[in-house]
Amino acid sequence: IYNLNDGGRNQTLSVTKTQVTMKSKPEISLTANPAANKVLFNVKVSDINNTGNISSIELYQDRNLVVALEDVTIRTFENLLSNTTYKIVVTYTYDLENGEGSKELQSSTTFTTLKQVPLVDANLTSTKTSITVTPIVTDVDKAGSLSAIELYLNGSLVESLDTNFVFENLLSDNDYQVKVIYEYTVGG
Repeated sequence: IYNLNDGGRNQTLSVTKTQVTMKSKPEISLTANPAANKVLFNVKVSDINNTGNISSIELYQDRNLVVALEDVTIRTFENLLSNTTYKIVVTYTYDLENGEGSKELQSSTTFTTLKQVPLVDANLTSTKTSITVTPIVTDVDKAGSLSAIELYLNGSLVESLDTNFVFENLLSDNDYQVKVIYEYTVGG
């Protein structure tokens, strides 16, 4: 409001301007949940102005590209090697419409797949008074070791061996149970 003191009434001037604030740069983050031969992962995108989208998801071992997902909505990589370190790289392409054109934002995470669970079996050979145990262990990641082989009769422990897996001086015509104990660690 202003008054020129010229005897006239007060006059009002106003100016209205419109200013659009700049769009916010998006943010992405990535987490991975590995298993022995696969990894499940989650991509969190914060893009309040909806300026872009995920343009690539890639899996690397060392610095070598293992696979690039053709479908960027998939959140798993399968058929991986156990006990192996990998890196997932997600690329997000966006345009803030500020004259600078499209830009890329990347997030990555490194993980190690878990060791594979060993498989344990045994071949048994018996005579009237002895049982010979030949352990069969498949442990591709060398995650553990054979700790004992136990012999049971009617649910009671008869003997436990950690070497020379021959149980001798047994009663003939009895049903013995053999337990192969293999201790291992697959996590961490």
